[in-house]
Amino acid sequence: MFRALENAAHLLPTLKKDRVNQRYSTLGTQMNQDSGIVHTDALNWETWLPQQEIERGNVSWKTLISSNCTASQDLTLGLAVIPPGGVLHPHQHAQSEVYYILEGTGVMFLGEKEHLVKAGTAIYIPGNALHSLRNTDSKPLQFLYAFATDSFADIVYRFDSEA
Repeated sequence: MFRALENAAHLLPTLKKDRVNQRYSTLGTQMNQDSGIVHTDALNWETWLPQQEIERGNVSWKTLISSNCTASQDLTLGLAVIPPGGVLHPHQHAQSEVYYILEGTGVMFLGEKEHLVKAGTAIYIPGNALHSLRNTDSKPLQFLYAFATDSFADIVYRFDSEA
């Protein structure tokens, strides 16, 4: 599975084109609720509403596994991309989360410390821990995210500026 996602880099050129018309929404109907099999090229990139991007950061994502879109439970999995120089601003949520860096390099802020991250880095983020991720590379920072919850819709993001 990781090999298939690592090979998803060919999708990145569509990011700029797709992003113009994107808005944050509940998950689309592009996934098959009768199956736990998802092909990333069948999904559109999602992002924050334009008025939220300043406070939340410039990140795009595809939710791959989520109970409201796939035959799954207890786990939500997605693929995210932060463009060169971009950032996912400090935020927290009740659920624990895991990041796995697929491509690029960056700086992870977790708790009160900064950590350099690169392809092959796994990060455990405890529930309610303040965290952010900044791309320090000249290419996109691509990573998997996973939550121990049924649906991405269960996640309530609380950004520093919104607290």
